[in-house]
Amino acid sequence: MDEAKVVEKCTTVLCSLWSEDNTAIARNIALIVFGLIALPLGIWRTVVAHKQSKTSQAQLEQTTRSQNKQFELAEAAQDRDRYQKAAAMLGDERIPVREAGMFALAALAKSAPKEFYVTVQKLLCAFIWDRSKEQWGELLANADGNAPTSEDLRPVESDIETALSIVIDTRTELPEASELEEAAKWRPALNRGYFVGTGLLESNLRQVGAIDACFQRSSLTRVKLEKAHLKGCDFTEANLVGVDFTNADLSSANISGARLEQCDFSGANVKDCRYTLNTNFQDCIGLPENWVTLMRLAP
Repeated sequence: MDEAKVVEKCTTVLCSLWSEDNTAIARNIALIVFGLIALPLGIWRTVVAHKQSKTSQAQLEQTTRSQNKQFELAEAAQDRDRYQKAAAMLGDERIPVREAGMFALAALAKSAPKEFYVTVQKLLCAFIWDRSKEQWGELLANADGNAPTSEDLRPVESDIETALSIVIDTRTELPEASELEEAAKWRPALNRGYFVGTGLLESNLRQVGAIDACFQRSSLTRVKLEKAHLKGCDFTEANLVGVDFTNADLSSANISGARLEQCDFSGANVKDCRYTLNTNFQDCIGLPENWVTLMRLAP
């Protein structure tokens, strides 16, 4: 091979190598440039996507809050309607209808206590007062205007007893009942209540007002009457077992002929409380000295 052909061949190879190297370099430069352009673009798209996600989440939360608010408003309106219908049932002439209304009110007080507990309890106490007044009025009418005797007193009507049981049961079963009553500065008012012959078992009547209420011939077992206002209350011939009268006001109350067993009178005000020799105190604590003397005199 002559010298000219060798130079030509070498030149061709060198040019080829130079071309391949330039292509690789150009490709690498292009990749770097593309990467520099794509990186901020990717970051921008990520930021935009994040903002869109936050916006969508905020919109979803706003929609959820709006739907919840609408549901709460609808539920509140439904509860008000339930209350009005149940309250109206208390005025029905038929006792079963009145009692059905009471149970509907109790269910509402338990399902929405913050809104309805105190309202329902006040309504039921007012019902007890009205119906008791009717019973007292009938007794006076039958006695020709004279004060009815113990023999004239007939047993409590079932709707009064049912209302009393619901007031007590709702108060006992609802954990926040005491707190709600405290916030409303209210306690059950059973003043002048007609409860002749009623039966109460393990009932929570703490701090209730039952001034001049009549519990003649009733049976109260393990009833909590701590700090209750029982001035002038009539327990004649009642059966009182394990009743807590701690710090209660029993002034001018009547326990003549009553059977009291394991009752606690610690701190109770028993001024002018009436009793008789046949009043039976058995295993009671906190008794005033004159009652202890009576126990010694009793046959």
